[in-house]
Amino acid sequence: MGPLGVPLGRLYNGPHTRANELLIGCALALLFTCIRQGSVLHGLLQAAARWGAPLAALALAAAVFLVREPETPGPTALSLVAAVLIGSLVLQPAGYMARVLSHPWLAGPGRDLPYGMYLWHIPVYLLLMPLIPELPVRIALTAALTVLLAAASFHLVERPLLRWATEGLEPASSAAKATRA
Repeated sequence: MGPLGVPLGRLYNGPHTRANELLIGCALALLFTCIRQGSVLHGLLQAAARWGAPLAALALAAAVFLVREPETPGPTALSLVAAVLIGSLVLQPAGYMARVLSHPWLAGPGRDLPYGMYLWHIPVYLLLMPLIPELPVRIALTAALTVLLAAASFHLVERPLLRWATEGLEPASSAAKATRA
């Protein structure tokens, strides 16, 4: 039980408990729409991004194994660190971290499988919890099984449904021409 007798699962998973993370993402997006490329502020942020991206990436990688949620106040701090990494990638699209994260082994699943990974990661993790008590092993297995299940559902469900849904639709330009004639 958490504060005021509310179950920790509710505190951790309730939609109202992720407001900080959502607001941090909104603030980051707003920041990058307000900064002019080539301005002094843009240059200062780019300079900070050179060291900020690698440090943020290391901190996030370490947090996977060190932070024990929901018992620790980690989500907001991790969101700030993730915002530093994302901001660094926006400021330096050809930088070292962007090149590492755009490797085909990382970019491919990120392009084709994000929805499947989102759907599968929690059920896989919850199924492995009682079977594998060692956290690093459980995280590695969860990641591998999640990507495999997401790839299977993408190829067997998502792609065929997308193909089926778009076969009967005509492009908007040809439909507009037909109505004018």
